[in-house]
Amino acid sequence: LALTEAEANKLRHGQSVPVFRMADRERFSTLCEGDVLYAVLEGVPVAISRIEAGSLCPVRVLNL
Repeated sequence: LALTEAEANKLRHGQSVPVFRMADRERFSTLCEGDVLYAVLEGVPVAISRIEAGSLCPVRVLNL
């Protein structure tokens, strides 16, 4: 899943990123509760995350 710089920074600091906001509906339309994702910023891995309570929550942050 491709992230913006702001979203990547939130995940890197262990914070969740809301994914079901109206502005993000098209970008995240195929996501479902419980999905596990590989999050990247400009092709660089940021975190392994899971969709929980309508947010992308980091499971493991990758410091690469």
